Amino acid sequence: MRRSPKRRPDSRALLAPLLLAGAVAAAPPASAGGPAGAYAVVADGGTVWAVPLQGAPRRLLDNAGAGAEVALSADGALLAVFGPAGVLVADTRTGEAREVLAHRAYPGAFSPDDRTLYVGELDASQRDGDVRALDLATGTSTVVADPPLPVRHVALASDGRTLGYTTAAVTTGAWANGEAHVVDLATGADSRVGLPGDFYVGIALAPAGPLLTRLEPADTGRTRVSVVDAAGRSLVRGDALLLSPVSTPAGTYAVRVVPPRSGDPDPSAELDLVAPGGARARTVVAHLPGSGSSLGVATGPPPHALRLRSRVVAASLELAGDPVAGAPLDVAVDARTDGPGSASATLDVRPVGSSRWRAYATVPVRDGAADVPLVLERSADVRLRAGARVVSAVTRVPVAWAVSATGRREGGTLVLAGRVRGASGGRVLVLRLVDGRWQPLRSAAVTGGRFSLRLRLPAAALVVVVRPADAAHAAGASSPLSGTGASAGGGAAGD
Repeated sequence: MRRSPKRRPDSRALLAPLLLAGAVAAAPPASAGGPAGAYAVVADGGTVWAVPLQGAPRRLLDNAGAGAEVALSADGALLAVFGPAGVLVADTRTGEAREVLAHRAYPGAFSPDDRTLYVGELDASQRDGDVRALDLATGTSTVVADPPLPVRHVALASDGRTLGYTTAAVTTGAWANGEAHVVDLATGADSRVGLPGDFYVGIALAPAGPLLTRLEPADTGRTRVSVVDAAGRSLVRGDALLLSPVSTPAGTYAVRVVPPRSGDPDPSAELDLVAPGGARARTVVAHLPGSGSSLGVATGPPPHALRLRSRVVAASLELAGDPVAGAPLDVAVDARTDGPGSASATLDVRPVGSSRWRAYATVPVRDGAADVPLVLERSADVRLRAGARVVSAVTRVPVAWAVSATGRREGGTLVLAGRVRGASGGRVLVLRLVDGRWQPLRSAAVTGGRFSLRLRLPAAALVVVVRPADAAHAAGASSPLSGTGASAGGGAAGD
């Protein structure tokens, strides 16, 4: 195989045509019964979770990177996280982690003695790959298999004597021509398994023989995915299936994506278990966080959160909605960190007319993103800061006056009263809708933030109260009112 810098495509992007539309729901898992003390490890975007089969999920690592995947040793002692920039191995008892590869690789299986990590690699052309055994003590690696196609997934038998892998060519952004192979690690003999013509993308080595993830073109045009044995007998089937089954003494686990249920707009992921010798899968976790294509399962205490911290190195801010004085406004943060691990930054605010920045909120960054609720009384500039370093551009937040008004009818007169939040003086304008245009009608003084006035108007009239802009506020308007004083809904003046 030609040695060159490794790069791998994002598995979720490449398999998008195979997955149901929408993100996999990350609802709290509902256990349907599974082996006592068992837990799964999955990646959901850039977050790695431990999910006890009988309990709530536990966050293990943030900001692992888009398309992050995982591998767990059989005894649960080691966890490997495959991110876009490299591979980490962590001691699950302490959370201590270290980088073992500085480039992206495919998961992945640990040897029974936890001394070796088997990985799949892909070269920069995305047309050639190999399977390598990485010595975790020395960092050296040796080639175990060198197929003519990129390696998609690697698995190991529980006795460590046999390795399985799948290959697939990447064409026009999708996987094609997937094969499954088994390697005798003592002799190096490499044998293709499965049925001729079938397309395999995942493999697990169970005591009774290999179990394969097979893609099946459906008559409806939607590709179906199933876990099958080498003879083609289906054990787990769904409209879409995450790619890598895992074999354990309790049986073989696989993640199945199911269509949206009533009242839920998104599909969900379930964890299924096929017991040894079993012919049918049963669901052991009804809602599983995770949209990646890898899975780890072990029994024992759930892993410790990884002791890694990262720094935000760049970010952008986007306002979600129209800023109004005193009303919550969501600030969407899109951030880039310098590596995996928990990260936070500070949202600073500088009111218009002031030269001083003040810290407003600490912002935890997860999966490279965050949402910050922001409440301002006047227009201001905002920025994101990591320590002493400003990591975003300054964004102006033009805060509008918050105007509220009510009315009641007294004979032929409309009595208006209302408030302008934070205003101690000045005036408001009453506008009337005439021939589709808002026309000035009257003004009223604001005292202590309140105003009132009486207008002779027909009941069919439509009015709105406006507080003009000043140096610290954009113009603000009340909801429209009819001549009877009832709220007329719809947009205010200027909308």
